[in-house]
Amino acid sequence: MQKINPNPSSFRDPEGYVVSIAGSPARVITAAGKRSYDALMGSGLYDALAGRGLLVEHREMESIPDGMSQNQIYKVIVPKKLPFVSYPYEWCFSQLRDAAITTLEVQEMALKHGMTLKDASPFNVMFVGYKPLFIDTLSFEPYEEGAPWKPYRQFCETFLAPLFLMSKLDLRLGSALKHFLDGIPLDLCRKLLGKKAIMGLAPLTHIWVHSFMQKRYADTSSETGGYKKGISRKGIEALIDNLHGCINRLKPPRQKTPWREYYAHTSYSESSFLAKKEGVLKLAERIKPKMVWDIGGNTGEFSTLFSERKIYTVCFDGDIGCVEECYIGAKKRRDKSLLPLFLDITNPTPAVGWQNEERESILSRGPADLVLFLAVIHHIALGHNVPLSMIAKMLSQAAKNLAIEFVPKEDPQAQRLLINKGDIFPDYTEENFRREFSKAFRIEDRIPIEGSGRSLYLMSGA
Repeated sequence: MQKINPNPSSFRDPEGYVVSIAGSPARVITAAGKRSYDALMGSGLYDALAGRGLLVEHREMESIPDGMSQNQIYKVIVPKKLPFVSYPYEWCFSQLRDAAITTLEVQEMALKHGMTLKDASPFNVMFVGYKPLFIDTLSFEPYEEGAPWKPYRQFCETFLAPLFLMSKLDLRLGSALKHFLDGIPLDLCRKLLGKKAIMGLAPLTHIWVHSFMQKRYADTSSETGGYKKGISRKGIEALIDNLHGCINRLKPPRQKTPWREYYAHTSYSESSFLAKKEGVLKLAERIKPKMVWDIGGNTGEFSTLFSERKIYTVCFDGDIGCVEECYIGAKKRRDKSLLPLFLDITNPTPAVGWQNEERESILSRGPADLVLFLAVIHHIALGHNVPLSMIAKMLSQAAKNLAIEFVPKEDPQAQRLLINKGDIFPDYTEENFRREFSKAFRIEDRIPIEGSGRSLYLMSGA
């Protein structure tokens, strides 16, 4: 009998932890979590949140599975499996803002049912396509009159501070959450904002005055478990309402990014671009993928070819403006099969957190059934000096099957990359491309893209 151990990312909450059973995540509720879980289920809050699509649905297992210690386990629940795990430092501004709004909506509903959130981290939210979903069933506890909203500071550091920095300074500052997993320190936020901090009274109040408020309201604990200085339920409702308005008023800056208008200036003719789309679909038809990664997917032009066919697609791009535009488009279409994420493939998301195991690297979240690598290889090989052999090795970790576009050195886009370097890449040829990729993949098909000099290849894992 194989022992079932907690997920490396799930160790902070004594009321429960996540395990994997037969390849699917399950959540163990300990004896310490019994009171809060029973209150969640008995108050009607779970049904209300799940009914509105705000909280992940789950089922209770009838018995504790073999391989798990029976001691101190109350229940095991199995949440509905999510198509892909993403992290806040991979989101664009509007994704982080929507996750914040979802968290506040969950808290508002919790109060109406006599419950409250005990933590409010963006890691408690996942996206299914355009839609944010609260996933931490054990983040709830019964509300006690006079108690402060415990995760107020956490919300300010993990949501408000990065959103304010992204809105007032630069969209790319959201990736700072990769280095500050528990949130951006408010003193650092103030220093970065400088004079811009006075632009908007509500964020200023929460960021500057927060420490004073926490000290005033977090004086807990008499021997009876009450609060010496409390805040009423109406006070918390007013706080949540104020935060809600503050978040809604924050807008992404009108920031030009390098690749946001790529398709307006591409070297493709209309017929070549159409031929490329047809070629990609032709190759994909042979694979029939359930999960697609579009690496360097820009604003999602090719990703939507799959998502509109209900094939779950993650569109990665290293230009945060492209990710923002792709997400806004998916949201307008209510596309639950397209997830745009920020990723610099030359410096991909690493494993971070405790022992580098708490949050997974991007490659460990694969491989995808099909990876699209379209009009990207010349940027990596010629722009970043990465040998073709190393690109093939990386993609073999990410992809079960690969649709890749080879861009010859003579292509105008490739020539632009060589202007300041000169041609120092004698091995960047289609012949050598085929040779190196054949070591990691089997070449199944090649389709020339009419009128472009480029070629599409379909490859499968060797």
